[in-house]
Amino acid sequence: MDISAAFLLLALVVMVGVFIAQPFTERYTRYITSQDREFSALMAEHERIISALQDLDLDQSLGKIPAGDYPIQRASLIKRGAAILERIDGYQAQGKVRDAEGRLEATSASDEDLEPMISARRNARKEGSGGV
Repeated sequence: MDISAAFLLLALVVMVGVFIAQPFTERYTRYITSQDREFSALMAEHERIISALQDLDLDQSLGKIPAGDYPIQRASLIKRGAAILERIDGYQAQGKVRDAEGRLEATSASDEDLEPMISARRNARKEGSGGV
């Protein structure tokens, strides 16, 4: 084996190694704060309460829940949902949570990367929406 072929092979191995290691060495600039985590937890709890309300209404219409228990359970869920919504509104009013435009500017994605993300988000919201 010729010395120039050995150097060429070594250069090729180094380039492949750098290419493979690149995702592990990049630093991501998007940091998630504790307020973002708490806001996300509140949104998840809100979705869970809406789902529970829909299930409760369906069970009542099918006759699975006694007539006396339904209003009590529904009022409890609505009260918890209202408390969650107040906390969500408080976060948004205080500006503790970045708005959607700020989150988009914080990411380094190009337009080609954003389009599939937006369409997936719209589809998820359409499927998850129960009209409530």
